Amino acid sequence: MWISEGFVKSCEGKNLEDIAEGYLGNLIGRNLVMGTKRSSGGKIKACRIHDLLHDFCKERAKEEMRLLWLKWDQNANHSSCLYGHMQLAHRMCIYGECYSPGDWRLCQSYVVSISLHNNHLSGFIDSGIFHNFKFLKVLDLEFTRIDVFPTNLVYLRYFAAETSKYSIIANIHSWKLETLKLKTFGEMSLPMILWEMDTLRHLHISNFSFTRAKQLIENSIKLHDLKTLSNPYFSCVKEVESILRTAPNLRELRCEVEGVDSFQYYVLNFPARIETLKIHLRYTFGTKTIPFRISAPNLKNLTLNDFTCILSTYQKLLRFRTFKCSN
Repeated sequence: MWISEGFVKSCEGKNLEDIAEGYLGNLIGRNLVMGTKRSSGGKIKACRIHDLLHDFCKERAKEEMRLLWLKWDQNANHSSCLYGHMQLAHRMCIYGECYSPGDWRLCQSYVVSISLHNNHLSGFIDSGIFHNFKFLKVLDLEFTRIDVFPTNLVYLRYFAAETSKYSIIANIHSWKLETLKLKTFGEMSLPMILWEMDTLRHLHISNFSFTRAKQLIENSIKLHDLKTLSNPYFSCVKEVESILRTAPNLRELRCEVEGVDSFQYYVLNFPARIETLKIHLRYTFGTKTIPFRISAPNLKNLTLNDFTCILSTYQKLLRFRTFKCSN
C-alpha cells in the first residue's frame, strides 16, 4: 500500500518492496514501531505502535496529508459533517461496525486513498459510490464484500475486497493495478486480459484457476514486475509452465496442484529469483509423495502441504532456511 500511494521512492538497483521493508526496519530499529509477528523467514508480518505516537501520527497526517479518520458509532450522527470533510480530505480511513456509506456520489472529492473496514456491509456496497473519486489510487475494502467491481478508476493501483462472484469482468484492463487482493468464497476464473496488465506486482486471490492455458503461453506479455502470486490452482504442468514463463521475476508463489499423474517425472523450473514456494496437494487419493522435481537455485523457504516426505527427500531439502512438510 505504501508503494501504491507513492510513499516509497525508487532507487536504482533495488526493487520497491525491499526499499519499503528498509523503511519499516528503520522504524523498528528506532523503537518507533514494534514488530509483533514474524514469518518463518524472519520478515515482519504484523506490527504496532504506541498509543501516543499513533495519536501524533494521526494529527500530523490530518495537517500534511489531509487524512480523514472516522470511527463510526451507531448512536452518532456523522452525516451532517461528512460531506464537508470529504471535500477537503485526500485520504479516508473509516472504521465501525454500523457504518453505512450513503450517497458519496454527491461528493466531488480529490481523495486518493480509501480504507473501509466494516464486515457488516455484505451485499450492500455499490461500486457506483466511488465513481466520483476520479483520482483514487488505493481502494482497500479487504473486509467488505462487493458484487460489482468499479471499472472507471483509471489511476487505481491497489484494490482489495471480498466477493462472491466467480469471474472478473473483462474491462478490468482499464486499471493500472499494481496490487489486486480478493477473498473469494469459491473458485474464481480469471480473464485472459488480466495477464496483459504489465503493472501488476502482487496478485492474491484466495482460490482461482486458469482457462485457455495454451493461449496464455502464446499471447501473454511478460509480467516483469509481478513479485508475489497466490493462490492459483494448477491441474497440469502446462498451466504451471505458462505462469512461470509469464512472470520471470516472481519471488513468492503459493499454489495448489491436483492430479499427481499429470505432473509425474517433470522438473518444474522456477524463476531464478523465487525465494518462497508453498505447494498444497489438492483432492488426491493414493500416493502422496512428491511427483515432480523442483529446480529453484535461490529458494529459501519451501512448504509442502498434504505431501508425504520420505527421509531421502527430506535430507535433500535441509539446505533451505525454512522447510515444512505436512500430510
